[in-house]
Amino acid sequence: MQKSFGGLFAEISDLPVHFDERQAADRDLNFSNLVMTICLERGRGRLTRDGALAQTIRSWRSIVRFTGEQPILGNDSIDLGGQANRVLQIDAACLDDPTARELNTWLESAECYGTAGIRFLECLRHVDRDDLNRWRERCLSEIVSRSGLTGGRSHHLSMIAVAHALVSIVLRPSYTPGDGLILDLAPAIDDACVIAGKLASDHESAKTHVMRAAEWLADHIVGERHLYLDVYSAVDAARLANADHGRLVGVLNPIPGERVWYNVSEINTELRKAGYSPDRVWTDLARQGALARDGGHRTVRRTIAGRRVRVIAIRDG
Repeated sequence: MQKSFGGLFAEISDLPVHFDERQAADRDLNFSNLVMTICLERGRGRLTRDGALAQTIRSWRSIVRFTGEQPILGNDSIDLGGQANRVLQIDAACLDDPTARELNTWLESAECYGTAGIRFLECLRHVDRDDLNRWRERCLSEIVSRSGLTGGRSHHLSMIAVAHALVSIVLRPSYTPGDGLILDLAPAIDDACVIAGKLASDHESAKTHVMRAAEWLADHIVGERHLYLDVYSAVDAARLANADHGRLVGVLNPIPGERVWYNVSEINTELRKAGYSPDRVWTDLARQGALARDGGHRTVRRTIAGRRVRVIAIRDG
């Protein structure tokens, strides 16, 4: 079973695959083999005498849709194959009961186990490209507006959502390739938005301390604009030259190549009030090359209104 599944996944990377776990004679052992086969990719990891891989290892991205009647993860599941560390289980409706039963009956009668991906691709050949683009754009718009997820992952999810909606139709035995399609995208979009919300949340929680602090610094300039003077502004430049200003946290666009000069004590006070560690923030930004340096110091000497002072200088780029 596991070898046939490995070959199948290698050919249909990124396409959803349906698997009926009711067909497993020994459920726990079967799940163990299945999980290990998918996660270990295709090809044996044996080495030749000179230390090179004997075979090229092929990889893929896999989405498997189970019936959910016998979950891989949970209190009643034995973790023989390291499922908990290798599987992200998302509980979502796949097919309604009549459709699932119809599909299962057809699979049993036709004895075509493991060919859902091939059938899906055959049906996909007859779907109009403009329709696919229109469906994908709708899914993408809904995913972005409802979850806030952007970038490549939102585009990938929109394509998965369209495939999800198509699968519920084209895998039915009654469907013939070339038949007209009236696609109900709403359930697939709902599922995609749930997953998109989790991805967006994971991305936010994965941000490092310095990443969040860098975003905060940019927002602080916008939200507390009165605490900064912009050299590009004639009014601000005159106030800076005449020292005609109150509390000053930073100077914007002071010289070519440097975006902000921060008053060290003032910006550190603001960072602490916001819950950030100034020493940690400046150390990490210095490592990333974001700070102008003066020898080993994180601060540099600059001239402001005729006075030489030490500032934290953020470089452009």
